Amino acid sequence: MATQEIAVKIRSQTDEVSIGSVQLEIWDQKERMRRALKLLALLWGIGIFCVILPLVHFFLVPSFLIAGPIAASIVYAKDRMILGGKGLCPHCKQDLPIAKTQDQWPISDLCTVCQSALSIEKV
Repeated sequence: MATQEIAVKIRSQTDEVSIGSVQLEIWDQKERMRRALKLLALLWGIGIFCVILPLVHFFLVPSFLIAGPIAASIVYAKDRMILGGKGLCPHCKQDLPIAKTQDQWPISDLCTVCQSALSIEKV
């Protein structure tokens, strides 16, 4: 698991700009496989546990057994995640915490102080 810090440009709807940074976590193939197998084991474990529940086990057990490989393949395909970051709101000039999110750019966020809509882009 490697972590990178990336510089970002924070833009408000009125085209004011400030800078910030985000932490990007990158997983190699081994870590992605471990995460996927943990999720698969969890979902299949829940499915096996649901065998003891009367009536609903007819629906829950097959659902969890089918959902396991699907969810595991989605988790395996994800190779990076934005852990969060910080910057300054270009509108009110206050500290702006950037939340954990998918690695899809640009990121849309709201300032916690002035509630201004912001767009966060890579520099």
